[in-house]
Parts: sequence; C-alpha cells; structure tokens
Amino acid sequence: MTITTFTEQELSGISLTTGDTEFPVTAIDVNGAVDGDGVTWTVEATFENPLDAPAEAVFTLPLPVGGAVKGMTMKIGDREVAAEIKEREAARIEYEEAKEKGHSAAIVEQERAEIFTITVGNIHPGEAISVVLEIHDRAAIDGTTASLRFPTMIKERYTPAGVPDESAITPPRRTGRSPLRATVTISFSEPAKDLICETVPTAQITPTSVAINDFGLTGDIILHWTIPAAIANAKWVADADDPTMGTLEVNIRVEKDKTSVRRRKAVQIMFDRSGSMSRHYIKWAQRITEDLIASLTDEDLIHILTFDSSIDVLEATSHGFVPVTRTVKQQLQKELAMITARGGTDLTGAITTSGAALATLADRDDDADIDRIAVLITDGAYGDEATAVHHREKHLAGARVIAVAIGENANGFLETLAANGVCTYVSSPEGLAEASAKVMSRVATAAHSKARLEAKGLANQAPAHAPDIYPETIVTLSGRMPRPQPGDEVVVNADSGHVVTLPIAISTDGSVTTRWASQHIKSLDYQMMSADFTGDVVTAREKLEALIVEMSVKYKVLSKYTAWLAIDRSRTTDQVIVRTLVQPVYEAFDSLASTTLFHSALLVDRSYSGRPMVVNSIARDILDSFSDSSGSISFGRKLGLDMLNTLIPYLQAMLETLANGGSIDPDQWTELNDAINYWLGEVEPTVLGLRTFNKINNRIMKVQESEQTTAKAQAKAVKNLIAVITESQNAAGRTRRSIEDF
Repeated sequence: MTITTFTEQELSGISLTTGDTEFPVTAIDVNGAVDGDGVTWTVEATFENPLDAPAEAVFTLPLPVGGAVKGMTMKIGDREVAAEIKEREAARIEYEEAKEKGHSAAIVEQERAEIFTITVGNIHPGEAISVVLEIHDRAAIDGTTASLRFPTMIKERYTPAGVPDESAITPPRRTGRSPLRATVTISFSEPAKDLICETVPTAQITPTSVAINDFGLTGDIILHWTIPAAIANAKWVADADDPTMGTLEVNIRVEKDKTSVRRRKAVQIMFDRSGSMSRHYIKWAQRITEDLIASLTDEDLIHILTFDSSIDVLEATSHGFVPVTRTVKQQLQKELAMITARGGTDLTGAITTSGAALATLADRDDDADIDRIAVLITDGAYGDEATAVHHREKHLAGARVIAVAIGENANGFLETLAANGVCTYVSSPEGLAEASAKVMSRVATAAHSKARLEAKGLANQAPAHAPDIYPETIVTLSGRMPRPQPGDEVVVNADSGHVVTLPIAISTDGSVTTRWASQHIKSLDYQMMSADFTGDVVTAREKLEALIVEMSVKYKVLSKYTAWLAIDRSRTTDQVIVRTLVQPVYEAFDSLASTTLFHSALLVDRSYSGRPMVVNSIARDILDSFSDSSGSISFGRKLGLDMLNTLIPYLQAMLETLANGGSIDPDQWTELNDAINYWLGEVEPTVLGLRTFNKINNRIMKVQESEQTTAKAQAKAVKNLIAVITESQNAAGRTRRSIEDF
C-alpha cells in the first residue's frame, strides 16, 4: 500500500464571486424532540468528497452548551457504524492508525464549552459519509416561559497569545452566502402554547412543530413558549444495572418573598466595547446598561468599566463605587452614549479589575449590609475560556454574577462563566425589552445562593456550583444516592437558610442520570479550569483529568478529554492520499466585500504569531500596507487618514448605484457602518478635533437611519457622510477630490 499524506486548509478551486464552491459538508439536518422540558437533538452532517482521491473532512460546529453529546453514528451508504467513547488521545491515535490502513473513520471531539469538531477520514472519491450526533438537553424555565436555544454559528473570537489550541476554534472564515444550507425540525410531544421563534422570522410554526428550511447557519435558533407554572419536585431513578443505586434530581422553584427587606446593592458593570460588539450589539448593551442604572436608587452603589484591548473606568465612577444619584445617572448616560466598538477583548483584565473594585467594599463600615452584584455585558467573543473561568472564580466568587449575552450568535460559554450566577440572552430587537427587564429583576431581587441538597447517602451533587435561586425560576440540582425508602425527603438549604423540603418520588425517566453525569463532568471541568493547584500540580491535574475520563466513558457523555470514535473496518483502499478539507465558516457578504475584509483584518492581533483570526490575502495585503516594520498597527494619524481614503471609493460606489436606479442591500449599510465605527473607535478625537469627530459620528447615525427610507434619502445620507469625512481630512491638512452631485 502506498500512503501519501498532505494537508490543505481549504479546497482548491473556490469561486467566491459565483458561490459555485465545493466544500466537504454538503448537508446539515437538525432534529429536536421536546418532551416536557427535556429535549433530544439529533444532528446529521453529510460529507461528500468531490476529489478523485480519498479525502479527510474537518467540520467545526457549535452545539448546545448545556447539552450532553450522548452518542455518535457513522453512516456509509446502507452501513451504520456505532461509535465508542474513549480517552481522547487514545481515540485520536486509533483514528490515525485506521486512516493509514485505508479504513474510513470518524471522530468527534469537544474543543470548548459549545465548540466541537467532527473529522471524517478516508472518504472515497464521489462518496458521501454522514455523522449523526445525539444530544440530550433541557429547556430553560423562567416563570411561565420555557426557552430553548440551539447555536449554529461560531463567532469570530479574540484569542490572546499563548493559547495552545487556538487553531481548533478558528476555522477558515468566508464572506458570502454559505453554500451549506440546513434543515431544522423541532417537534413537541404536546401542543406548545404561544410558540415563537425569536431569531428566525421565516420559521414555519404550528403548536407541535417548528420547521426551518434552507437555513444558512447564521445564528442561534431560539424558541419560547408558555407553560403552566411549574412546581418544585424531586424524583429518583434507578440504574439499569443496579436497582439499589440511582440518581436523584430536584427541580427547585420558590415564590417571591414579599416580606423581604430590600438590601443596598453595589453593582459592578463590565461593558464589552470590543470590535465584535459593533453595529446594533453596542446599542443593545447600552440599552441594557441604561435601564439597569435607571432602576437603582441613590442608596445603591455603582462602578462601571469598559473593556476592549484595554480597560477604562467611566469618569463618573473613576474614584470607585459611588452612590447612584440623579447627577451620577446623568453623567453615566452621557458617557455610555459615547462608547464605540473597537479593538480586542481583555476579558480577564475586566474581571480582575472588577474584582479589585469589589474588594474595596470591605473597607466600608456597612460592608455586611451590601449585596455585591457583578454584571458582565458581552457577546463572549473570547477564546481563552479556561483563563477567564480561573479569574472569575478567583476575583468574583463573593458576588452574584449576571452575564448578559449579546447577539444572535453569542458564546454559550457565558453560561459556564456565570457559574453559580445566571445568564440572560439578548438575541433580537423584539426580545431586548424583555431581556432588559429580566436583568433588572435579577439585580433587584434577592437570591438564595449556594444551594445544596441534603438526603440520606447523597453524594456528588451537580452542578457543584449551584445556581442562585431566583423567584419563579426553575433550578435543577442532582446527585447520586441509594434507593430511597417510602416517606424519604430531600432538604434544600442555602446560605440564607432552609429553602424547601420535598418528598422523593420513584421515576423511570432514564434521562435523569445522563443529565446528572453531564452536569457533574462540567463541574469537574470547571474545577480543572478554576483551581489553583498546589504541590505536585501535574499529578493533581492528571488525577482530575482521569476522573473526568472515567465518568465520561462510564456514562457515555462526551467531555474535553474523551472522543467518540467510529471505524469502518469492512474495507480498505489500495492507495491512500489523504487531503484535509476544512469546512469554513461563512459571514454576510455583499458588494462591499473589500470594506468588510478591511474591517476584519483590523481585528487581527498582530502580536500573536499563530494563525490569524481572519485568513484572507486581500485583507492581509491591506493590513500590511498600514503596518510598520515590526508588524504592529499604529492607530495614529496616518492610519486614521489612510483608512478614510480607503472608505470613500466605496461610498462613491454606493452613490453611483443609487444614481443608476439600483438599491443598496441593508447588509451593505451594516458592513459599511462596521468599518467606519471601527475607525471611530481607534482614532483619538483629538487627532481630527472633537467637533469633527462628533459630526462624523452623527452622520453615521443618519446613514443608519436612512436604511428604510427612499433612495434619494439614502444618497443624501451617504453624500453628507462623504462631505464630513472630506472635511476631517482637510482639517488635518489632507485634500480629496470633490464629490459629484447626485
């Protein structure tokens, strides 16, 4: 047998202009079955090899952050090969050996909280191989509303230098309409009342089903429906191989205590202003922050910082926590309105700085009477999740943490980062007001913290970081225990004291043990990321990793340290030529592609020598033209003015399109605003003069407001923007040719 192995990042022969591309993943089918609050997902990805030699396909995809990947099957024609779960390194070695022998094989690995990789080796020429994943998940319940989230796109993430597996979460990115289309079907065992899909307007909805056809995998699928008010309950399920041992699952719900006395609050807000927060994301974050500030009283304290590549504290709170007086509210509102998206994402710096600010409260005489709350407002576009968790546990452990996930494709890892706190998603303009109200309610309402179960023989409670219990929300805790006797009860206690006592019922719901195992593994992984190991660190980490592997293999739930592996040993190939075809991630594309690529290129951290966040030669050429000999970008005078020179031709092209009777797609306006807003964020106002800087900002808003108006109004907005840009160049000693009248 002759073996030739080489790797390609992308399949050759790509044509971005026509969309006539051949990538390894040709179909995605997502099916969800909802029964009560339990959900079983099946995700089938079909890989086809368009080459004349065997190929390997790599597909990086997101899956529900709270879900458990319970099984995998590889399908080749009529053959189905059931996967086995194994220790990750051993599985990878076995996969490579099978590939070298000419066997077709598939392996599924977890990279981050919600990022997974499917790799399929030795796909024969012209052949299709499908990989089917089974995921167990749960709907979130808040009052009488149930919600379900399925992510479909991996957002570009800022990853600091030194993260060893950065390439695993940065697949190649493309700008354009994805040739990969998905079919999504979600069925309900009982009719769902008031069922809506918040994020996909084209979804076809009946009381028992949601269907989404020709879906471009551009963002989260989020469903909401109304349910009767849930009640607290506890159920025990026996193991299949040992009826005397099993899993206890407790659903906790408490009513609002109308007699409770309002406690003074110290609210620490971390506002993400990084480049990925551009467009409407920054406006959503501003709205959430403004509403939250307005809801506080002058008895409360506040401290606000913004972060991108650097950390800045708002001037009104520059000396630490201050009372939320009317004057402070007005000052904060003015400062919030000036925030623009820019730069990278120093999330760990924001957490550390916030922890230091919260620590100063210990010096106050009324320290014991203050409720500490940390609010993180971000899209979560950050790649070093382990470091973020470590800093969160170290610096924010004494505070109630509320994560606000901004955007249609926010990072579900924010649920993990919130840990014992809560995470609220802001995924659409329609859901903004409700999300804002929910955040204000969480801040205003006292919670039962550090909940724990007490029952005979109970062990291994999951999650170990029990979520704060807020009124009318459902919090689920579980653990392992022997079969309960008739009349046995479970007691739920918290730092505030006794919460509830519930009778334990015997159940046959087999998914209970899977959910416990998934949460327990996630808790152990959180411990791995957050712990300050002492003594023999290597041995301590190895022991914890071994425990995670043991749990993962025993209960057949995927973890970061295991993998699902399927090998078809029924055939081999005489000659193995393995090309690795990496499925890219697609983002919106339009005729302003160069502007988009330019904007994306500026998001690259040039200090990091590994794989850049954006891989595109055009973007790289433009970027390099503004770089000095060291490869770093100086966001000073020359870059600011040259960036304006780059933008003006595209503004003129828009004018020409409108003059010829054409129309500008709304996404084109969005991409243009992204690039200009990035420029605004990186150019100091003093470079051009504060007055001119503000005029440009105002003209940008006019452009945005003109999207839904007439072509003439749009042209006027664009022309005015060109004029003020030209004025800024003249003010800095630069000249531009005049703009023809429209």
